[in-house]
Amino acid sequence: MSVQRIRGATLQRRRKLWFTLHPLCVACQQKGVTSMATELDHVVPLFKGGADDQSNLQGLCPTCHEQKTADDLGYVKRHAIGLDGWPIPEGVPEGRRGYERSKKKG
Repeated sequence: MSVQRIRGATLQRRRKLWFTLHPLCVACQQKGVTSMATELDHVVPLFKGGADDQSNLQGLCPTCHEQKTADDLGYVKRHAIGLDGWPIPEGVPEGRRGYERSKKKG
C-alpha cells in the first residue's frame, strides 16, 4: 500500500512551521552537537510503511539525512582503496592515498 506524499505549497507550509518550531538536527543533538536542521525527514520511511504526518517527522542536517537515508536503504559504506591495494584509514588526506605501508618513521 502506497502512502500519498504531501507536496507543493502544503509541504512548504509544513516545512516552514516545522523548522520554526524545531530548528536543530535531532541526530546531532543526540551526539551532543548543535547544527541546523534543513532536511525534513520521515522517522519511518514512507516506503517502509511510515505515515506522512507530524508524528513521523524529524529535522536533520544534510550529513545526518544522507547517513539515515543510506541506512534506511541498506547501503554499506565502501572504503577507499589506496594505490597499494590496501583500504585507506579514515582521515588520510587525499594526496597521501598511495602511501607505502612498509615505510617506517625514523
